Amino acid sequence: MLKTRKKWISILLTLAMLVGLMVPLAAPASAATTYEAITNVKSFNPSSDTAADQEGATVQAKFDPYVPEPSDVLIEVHDSNNKVLEFTSTPTVTVIQDDTVSNGVYAATVTPIGSKTANGYYQTYKISVPTQAGPKPVSVQIKAKFYGKDAANGDVSLVFFKGSNQFSSGSVVIARAKSGNVTASAIDIPTFSDQGGSVTIRFEESLAEAIEQDSSSIKIKLPNGFTWDKATVSASSLTSDGPVFGTITFEDSDRTAVIPVTTKSSSSAIVQVTGTVKVDTTLAKTGNVDVTFSGKTSVSPSTLTVANYGEYKASVECNDVKDITAGKLDQELGKILIKEDMPGTLVANRTITFTLPEKAKWTENPYYSSGDSDAPNFTLKDNTMQSVGSDGRQVKAIVNTQSKGSEATTIVFKGGKITVAPDFVGPLEIEVGGTAGVSGTVKVAEVKPSVEVKPSGTPEVIIGRQGQVVADLDITETLKENMAATVTEGAYHYDGYVALITPSGVTFAEKPSFSVKEGDVVIGDVVLEANDSIAAVRIKATSTTPSTINVSNIKLNVDRSVAEGALQLKIGGNALIENQGYFPGNDYVVKATVAKVITPAPVETKATAVFKIGDYKYTISGVEKTLDAAPFIQDNRTYLPVRYVAEALGVQNIAWNDETKTATLIRNGIVVQVKEGSDIMTVNGASIKMDVPALNVAPGRLMLPFRWIAQYAFGANVQWDEATQTVTLSL
Repeated sequence: MLKTRKKWISILLTLAMLVGLMVPLAAPASAATTYEAITNVKSFNPSSDTAADQEGATVQAKFDPYVPEPSDVLIEVHDSNNKVLEFTSTPTVTVIQDDTVSNGVYAATVTPIGSKTANGYYQTYKISVPTQAGPKPVSVQIKAKFYGKDAANGDVSLVFFKGSNQFSSGSVVIARAKSGNVTASAIDIPTFSDQGGSVTIRFEESLAEAIEQDSSSIKIKLPNGFTWDKATVSASSLTSDGPVFGTITFEDSDRTAVIPVTTKSSSSAIVQVTGTVKVDTTLAKTGNVDVTFSGKTSVSPSTLTVANYGEYKASVECNDVKDITAGKLDQELGKILIKEDMPGTLVANRTITFTLPEKAKWTENPYYSSGDSDAPNFTLKDNTMQSVGSDGRQVKAIVNTQSKGSEATTIVFKGGKITVAPDFVGPLEIEVGGTAGVSGTVKVAEVKPSVEVKPSGTPEVIIGRQGQVVADLDITETLKENMAATVTEGAYHYDGYVALITPSGVTFAEKPSFSVKEGDVVIGDVVLEANDSIAAVRIKATSTTPSTINVSNIKLNVDRSVAEGALQLKIGGNALIENQGYFPGNDYVVKATVAKVITPAPVETKATAVFKIGDYKYTISGVEKTLDAAPFIQDNRTYLPVRYVAEALGVQNIAWNDETKTATLIRNGIVVQVKEGSDIMTVNGASIKMDVPALNVAPGRLMLPFRWIAQYAFGANVQWDEATQTVTLSL
């Protein structure tokens, strides 16, 4: 019995194995199905009314290879958030046989699955394709409509799932949900004045029905101080199938225009609203006129600049600031632009003036360039500006006809040439004025010196000494040819010289040495002029590259009238200064500090000086010296020559001013001044009344009673010897 059971078990296992091997042989070939949209995938507005019955693209399920078995699959419509949407009607399914629509042999059946939604629609359908004799089906085409209102933005897909035999799972995009938006723009941004002006606003839908159907579809509100001219406001569609508008109304005391829409657009539309804006000058602020949007329709941006409100004025600018050279003639300026803030600012018979600073003059007046201007029909009474006054600093233009149109205009002046004083350096600004409403200043040039000077140092020189060596100088052109070889004045031509000019009280002890350090300028002879106060070198040929002249062996005589501090030489000459006729007295381009003037330290000495009445001889510490005016007695007062008394007392600085007839005596910080014919003596600025005035005797010598200078001014001991008729001064 046990053997029999084992035998049966063995037979069953063998049969089971055979069945397992045989089952796959009976299975159909593996299915291969691809899904694709064969019509356009369109975008739709999920908030529009038409989205309630939205048609999707036609989807094709292609069979390759065909499996000769009954096949079915479930389908649904999903939005981008995988929310299942509702079919608004039974999908249409067509079986294609060898590229020919089936005539019923393979007619597919479409069956709803589940129950209806609250809207009365199904969310799932089953597609079944039978197997019958005849040509093989090659594909299935599905058309579906769905409820797309409030679908999430993004792709809407037809989803295939739970397929059998021929059908596999998959999905195809059949539509795209895209919320419609409305964009506002200003076609133009006009500028208007107190009289107001017209504005145009354009609204563009991205999709149909983006502009909502409502009695307050779009509200356009003006800022405070501006109102709509109600009779002029209108709305229209620039495209076919656009929205239909009702009667426009107004709110907020006519600041807000309310645009009603009675019918939505059936395709994306462009809408335009135009109207005239009125201005309340007591409330309106100059600048941008910005409207704000509200209402049922969402408009982007929410605020838009539609105009500019301004005053009747104009601004000035120069967009071509040039570098020019001081001391040279006919330096050309760049273009000067006058820009209206408001159209109509520059009206007929009003003036525009350009005024240069004090150290600049016009050599050629600017002219109006219509080709560079943006000013239709604008003209001046004279295209070239006319000179005003006799100082050469101001020119003016008179408007003949103002510009036409609603746009602010720009007028351009060019061709102006000026000359600048030789010592003027830095920015040059023109003051713009007149009665045309233009005002302000504008930089038109940067003025540079014709040469730059670099001293080798600042040595000290002592008051009252001769032939003292000061710093060497390097004189360098800022541009080639700035040192002119020939200077023309009218019909005359002169050799060009570069000159060093000393200050008052300083002269050249001898001719300095001039040499070309860099560049190719050619120089000639050196001369001393004006009582040795000017040392000049001739320029024989101009440079082709900026050149440097070195001046060395500069020896100066410094008299006792020179004040302590910086000793500066002026660098000038007609080779550098072409415009002396325009600026008389401006004889230099730059100044250079070549030394520091100091007073020698006082030497403490004990000295005795003896003067005798009527004698031209006197002694200092026993050394006999000679006077040019002898002491004398007048009205019982003993007069001595002031200069010789001062020298005997060791006064370091003695100066005579011939114009004021004043002697200045300086010793150890004490400054004494005495004036011919005056009985007032000043000591360090304090006035002291003397009992007699100072006298002037031949040969032009100032005389005073000896005690006033010696004792009262400088504190010397004085003695009078009646017997010998002598005066003794001792320190």
